[in-house]
Amino acid sequence: MGLYKRDKVWWMAISHKGQQIRRSCETTSKNLAEDIFCKVKTQITERGDFLTQERQPLRI
Repeated sequence: MGLYKRDKVWWMAISHKGQQIRRSCETTSKNLAEDIFCKVKTQITERGDFLTQERQPLRI
């Protein structure tokens, strides 16, 4: 679980209840990618339904 870089874009890898997901943070900024990653982890913890939702643009 964490952040990694593909070419110039940051991606996140998350595992929740045995399900793995990898999504682009859609940014080249590491600081912004870390903020997005933290927000996604919080959504998973609070709601638990992030992984089952339709893919939508992340809002900060």
